[in-house]
Amino acid sequence: VSGGVESVITLNSIKNFQNSSAQRLPINNFPSNIIINENKKLIAMWQDQTIKIWRLKDKQHDNSEDNEDENNDSITNNTKKLVAKLTLSDEDNIISCSISENGRYLVVSRLSSIKLFELIDLGKKLQVLKVSSKLLENSGAKLIKFNETKKLIVMITPDNLIKSVN
Repeated sequence: VSGGVESVITLNSIKNFQNSSAQRLPINNFPSNIIINENKKLIAMWQDQTIKIWRLKDKQHDNSEDNEDENNDSITNNTKKLVAKLTLSDEDNIISCSISENGRYLVVSRLSSIKLFELIDLGKKLQVLKVSSKLLENSGAKLIKFNETKKLIVMITPDNLIKSVN
């Protein structure tokens, strides 16, 4: 087995290495680490153990000091504001996140555990409070989502099982 810069794993037979045809297995090395909550105009991005949440500003109705320059359409300057940053204490990397439709809850999954947080809107910032759940903390997931209609958290476990918690 070998790999290289082309993001493909190549398998060859050892017995007949010179004459065997290689099997190529592509790797999806660009997993999404961004989620958008359209109802509350939130964007969350995670990397390693840190999650940052921004709120999109409505330029038409926002007369704050951040929007003095009407000619500047840059998303980095005028249309978003960092409202929360959360860094988890253990070393496991975050695999998946989801924000509930109403923007009240954030669920964070790693292969070893899942954490649930309540997001309290304080206007300019979001206060992040941990919600204790032994059921979630004792399981991990490689993908996690809120199902608003059934009021469930749906996950795919590291063993590729689909589970849900309400």
